[in-house]
Amino acid sequence: MNDRLWFLATALAGIFLLFTGRLFHLQVINGSHYAQLVEQSRLVSEVIVPRRGRIVDRNGAAIADTRPIYNLGITFAELESRGRGRRELPFWRLDERRLDALVADLTGRVRWTGTMSLKDAMVRELLTHPGVAVRSGKDSLDAHLGLVAVPRVALAPRGRATAQGEPIDAGRGEGDPVAAGPGDSDIAALAESDLLSEDPREALVREISARWSKDVIIIGESEFDAACARLDQDFNLGERDQPDGDPLERSANVLDPFTPSFVLRVPVGIEPGGEMRFGELPLRILVPERRSQAEATLARVLGESQPLVHERFERALASVKEHPTPNTLYYAPSAQAEDIAPLMPEGQVLCEIPVPDVPGARERILIIQGDPADGEGLCTKLSRRIAADLGAEPDLIQALIYKHAERIRAITCERDYRIHQMAIDPERLDRLANGLASQLTALGKPTTRLEVDAALAKVRRAADKEWSGQTRYDALTIIPEIPHALAVRLWGGNSEPPSDLIKDYDDAKADLPGLVVQVDVGRSYPFPGSCSHYLGTIGRADAEREGDDRAGLLPGSLAGVNGLEKIYDTQLRGVAGNRLRVRTPDGIRVLRDEPATEGSDLVTELDMELQTLAEDSLEHYYELAQALGTATERMDKARQVGHGQAGFCLIDCHTGGLLALASAPGFKIEDLRTHYAELLKDPGRPLNDHASECDQPPGSSFKILTALACLENEVIKPTEEIVSQGYMARKGDKLIFRDHAPPGTYDLPHAIQESSNIYFATIGARLGPTKLIEYASRFGFGKRGREHVALDVWSERGGLLPGPKNIAAMRPREPHWVPHDTWRTAIGQFATGSPLVCVTIAAAVANGGHVVRPFLVRPSGGPPEVRDLHIRKEYLEQIRHGMEMVTEPGGTARLLVLENEAKGIKVAAKTGTAEWGDTNQTTHPDHAWMIGYAPADNPTVAFACYIRCGTFGGQACTPVVKKVLEMYFKKYGHEGHAAAR
Repeated sequence: MNDRLWFLATALAGIFLLFTGRLFHLQVINGSHYAQLVEQSRLVSEVIVPRRGRIVDRNGAAIADTRPIYNLGITFAELESRGRGRRELPFWRLDERRLDALVADLTGRVRWTGTMSLKDAMVRELLTHPGVAVRSGKDSLDAHLGLVAVPRVALAPRGRATAQGEPIDAGRGEGDPVAAGPGDSDIAALAESDLLSEDPREALVREISARWSKDVIIIGESEFDAACARLDQDFNLGERDQPDGDPLERSANVLDPFTPSFVLRVPVGIEPGGEMRFGELPLRILVPERRSQAEATLARVLGESQPLVHERFERALASVKEHPTPNTLYYAPSAQAEDIAPLMPEGQVLCEIPVPDVPGARERILIIQGDPADGEGLCTKLSRRIAADLGAEPDLIQALIYKHAERIRAITCERDYRIHQMAIDPERLDRLANGLASQLTALGKPTTRLEVDAALAKVRRAADKEWSGQTRYDALTIIPEIPHALAVRLWGGNSEPPSDLIKDYDDAKADLPGLVVQVDVGRSYPFPGSCSHYLGTIGRADAEREGDDRAGLLPGSLAGVNGLEKIYDTQLRGVAGNRLRVRTPDGIRVLRDEPATEGSDLVTELDMELQTLAEDSLEHYYELAQALGTATERMDKARQVGHGQAGFCLIDCHTGGLLALASAPGFKIEDLRTHYAELLKDPGRPLNDHASECDQPPGSSFKILTALACLENEVIKPTEEIVSQGYMARKGDKLIFRDHAPPGTYDLPHAIQESSNIYFATIGARLGPTKLIEYASRFGFGKRGREHVALDVWSERGGLLPGPKNIAAMRPREPHWVPHDTWRTAIGQFATGSPLVCVTIAAAVANGGHVVRPFLVRPSGGPPEVRDLHIRKEYLEQIRHGMEMVTEPGGTARLLVLENEAKGIKVAAKTGTAEWGDTNQTTHPDHAWMIGYAPADNPTVAFACYIRCGTFGGQACTPVVKKVLEMYFKKYGHEGHAAAR
């Protein structure tokens, strides 16, 4: 007996000491820490977004201005239940397995006829309800899937082209020779191995098997439809009925929830320029556990045995398998890249293909808030909504949730996922959602309760992640950009008396609990549709954006996403402020109020009067040509092929400052959010900047560069006469490389005036392709990646510059450089360029032999450094003389004569007519080009104009250039413009 008493006393003493120690730890050691946490739970931190600086032109006219924006936000902490009710509230957890079982059970009980699958419809309702939280499973699979692509040509011995004659890997540098490879035996071993596949789906199956250790099935969308049709035929689903007389479900409706779809974007070939050509494969994935559920569900619906359904399904999948269409690439899983790389030819690079968003890579857990013990809650209301959408009984939906979901408590959610589990007060949620929907509708913005719930659910996803500045205590935007009058009416909708006095008031609860009217700043564009390609857009900074913390951004502030807005974001955005408030029994008290610092204005070199005129002139070039008398019937027909694509560039020829950079057709920046799909499908490609994208040969405007290169290397003298017989060579009765200029004898100025192909092909051959290509690269031809010609034109894209070193990569059918290639390069029919690149040629002639770098915003240290060409002054004068003769009687741009206030100012120019595609002028009309400068005697500006399918530079480009230059000289006079203010 005494032993038992001693044991009991010792146990009680131990428990007492443990309790005392824990209490001491909580109260003394961690007391201040917990007190601080309690204090922080009462704090509300609000980011004050600064006024963003404007983007203005050289004269101070705003291109992108700042305007106030009013948003409706929500503070979720004001909607939460607290105390005992929250602790006892049940939650229902649905992982992927439990959700699939619920859908499978529901499939046999309801007749679903919607356009989407039953599972997708149910998940849609769950994800658009604010009472449902989303979490990630603990055992998520490796989501970093990928493939690698190997060009077929890489497997040809010693780098020879394949029979398909397609280009080799675009990853090789343009100046690199064709790789010889480690040896034919290694290449043959790779070609004969099972590492590569013609079918990207097979490679993806192997990748998933290696990464996930699962044997999945991946089939195309068409294969899935065909397999389901085969099952329908095998089981006579078109003729059989259920016992109640209703027809049986089609197998596609049953199997759809278990075979989630996704799109795989893979390269299917390589363009002649080395760019990858991508295609989209709509696919479905079936993992083993889901296949078992799918077959069991189908067996129950059909009343057949599961083994029979399994055998028929297996046979259907095998019978509908499609063989891939051969292309220029082989595919392999990235998990085997290390095995493939040693067998590749030396210098050959594997093309990596990321594979995002494969269903099943990361398990999604849905946590549904349940009903309180004393009444109706969010689970019941959610069940009603799902039932109304699916055509089922609410009690059935709720019963299935209770049957298949796992019942847990809030503390369990927080322990498992280490994230605060919000418990929404149903009464406060109803007051907010119903009240907001009715008030918005009454005030002229029709809104339904479902739309409010969907907005709340979307914002809850961010609050649940608990990023800095986006917690349940922060005001998060649910409805952006409401009118000012509406903001005034809704202001104060969350007001209520202090908690200790609320019992003394009747109906004192807030009409719209948790609602906050946020005053924000946004962008307005006084010149809609102007400069849209390179102005850029802005977006809100958050904790996910890489680099925000390093850049000093506070969450909630506006930051540039692309274009000038991003390049000069530090200057434009200013510094965000912060307001810290605390909730007290007497209401909210401000503890700290740090005002925001406004951003600085960004001054560009643009002149918006010239910019908008250039854009309008490009849009109406044909009408201007009609007025000038240069329009032709051929031009009228050709513009249907060109779809109005055109570009124009006007720069300060001494510094490179861009006074106008116009592209047609254009778009409004606001339309990117609302009409992006339409813009993407527009045949005029308005999203592409045709002034800065190098995708077409510059034609005869390139001849000025050829002349500069030959004069600097002194392979010709400008007065030397070269005889043109109208062609470069003869093969039997066939004349090779004909000239459009009449046969005769030409010196350099007259060759420029008449645009003699034979003259420039001859001097280009003297110089040689290597030196000519190296010279062209000085002006920006062939620049790829970040090696842009301009300093800050975000929309610029590099072009092609073929040469002896990279011709095999660009043209594997004819991998060797031939004399004809040099001739074509010399006259501008091989490399590709843009007005932004070609304008530097004209500027170099105008400014005395300096290659400038165009820019929109003058760098703080002054204009960027120019690169000098080493050409004799008297040689350069002969080129200028030839370009002046182009605009004189007998020249190819003889109608480029300025009038009105610009009368008497002479223009120097060079026209271009660029061939592309085949020689059929109906399907592939020539492009029109013109470069030049003015005034001819004392140049201040240089220009370049490109009109797709314009047929001839002297006819299509002349009226555009004439219109812009006349406005320029009317505004600035013969002396030209001053520096931007």
